[in-house]
Amino acid sequence: MSITTEQKNNFLFVRFTSDLISVCDGVSIKWLLQQALSNGTRNFVLSVTVGSLSNPRSVSRLLRQCLNVVRSGNGKLFFVELNDEEGSVYRSICDSMQIPLYNSEDIPCSVKSSSVMV
Repeated sequence: MSITTEQKNNFLFVRFTSDLISVCDGVSIKWLLQQALSNGTRNFVLSVTVGSLSNPRSVSRLLRQCLNVVRSGNGKLFFVELNDEEGSVYRSICDSMQIPLYNSEDIPCSVKSSSVMV
């Protein structure tokens, strides 16, 4: 898996640019989130393009792991699916875990974290 990170305002963006390939990827991402939490970051955005994460089970497992890490550190997790289509591939997964889903990276940054319910 290829990921990039960027600190933008008070959010840490974790962008997935290729598909999940092993369990180690989840461990690396959890470690990344834990490090950011220990450094004071509380708002996290997982960002994907359509097709960059193709296995729904892997996506569900990864989101659940990330959500547990972020919530244990009193943080908030957001999910961005960059697409031009109206239908979301990940809507049902995010809805079931109560993770706010957006189709643009600009939207989470404009949300005040205290007003978002997760």
